[in-house]
Amino acid sequence: MVGRLFLICVSGLRAIEDRPPPDVPYAIVSIRTPGDTREVKLPTSALLRGVLTLSFYDLPDMPAETEAAVFSQEPHLRAGLFDGAMAQATLAFVQQHLAVIEALWVHCDAGLSRSPGLAAGLLDTVLLSQDVAGDRRIWHERGNDRVYRCLRAAWGSGEPQGQVGGRGGASDG
Repeated sequence: MVGRLFLICVSGLRAIEDRPPPDVPYAIVSIRTPGDTREVKLPTSALLRGVLTLSFYDLPDMPAETEAAVFSQEPHLRAGLFDGAMAQATLAFVQQHLAVIEALWVHCDAGLSRSPGLAAGLLDTVLLSQDVAGDRRIWHERGNDRVYRCLRAAWGSGEPQGQVGGRGGASDG
């Protein structure tokens, strides 16, 4: 069975600030880097149904020994990783809005790693039944594999997909 047509937009910060909002009901997942205080001018309209703000570093999966070396030199990075709690919050947000939106706009700073990884993860989980406009290969090939893996793991965990607690890294604004 094919679902309804659903548009997923992946972009960087400049694109989301410079382009007009979609002309269909939409939601935004706004990905920022921890400590970045720049103001983001998200496209708002009467069709905006929700915004989820996430804050995490753009670190891909690494071999255990590489990860240990990175975190020994930069221990603050560990607290700013995309993790299961953020994945659960993201899945719950999309599920909560799926019946009332026709587009999801996902952005990060450059639009090259975190947002494509998140889009790919959503396509292979909560959006799997939707007929999504776009080339999913692009998002899989260039997306952040840690983000993708965490979303897939959270979806398959059997944990409740409704209201999610979690760390302060995610907020529904």
